[in-house]
Amino acid sequence: MKRIHLFTIVAAVALAGCGSNPMTPEEYRDAIRKHSLGKVETFEVKRSLSEVARTFQKKAPECLNFKLTSTQTPTIGFGSSTRVYAIAKPTVLVSGNKAELHFQVKSIGNMAPEPPDGNYIVVADARAAGKDRTRVEIYRGGGAVVAEAIRAWANGDERGCPDPMRTFDR
Repeated sequence: MKRIHLFTIVAAVALAGCGSNPMTPEEYRDAIRKHSLGKVETFEVKRSLSEVARTFQKKAPECLNFKLTSTQTPTIGFGSSTRVYAIAKPTVLVSGNKAELHFQVKSIGNMAPEPPDGNYIVVADARAAGKDRTRVEIYRGGGAVVAEAIRAWANGDERGCPDPMRTFDR
């Protein structure tokens, strides 16, 4: 698992928005559509839905599973310790003529209600738009580099994974 530092947690919490956190992908989509800082990107690719879905199934687990950590050095003593603050997790769901990619971050010790796998950062939907075309919608508050990777994956570009240090960039 990849590790990134504490300051990204602050960004993740800020992106969760005001009020109650969306608890489902549909609630997240609605919140992004309504929020002034939310972004919805829609585009089509010249690939079948099954090709796009296979790429999401391959790249999301490879690239979007990581821990957010902070290294602590004791005032007196030797060595250091690493503390996990959050765990990032992707989920890919494929059914009928649709594929969904959910990217969530679960904060350790978060007192606010959040979905079981953490707050939604990016939700992407892919739907068949013809024989060899797929329409993709990406919903995000932050997660610019994750959205960029999803765009590339949808187009068939299996480039390297997004930089976890930039996961929450707007």
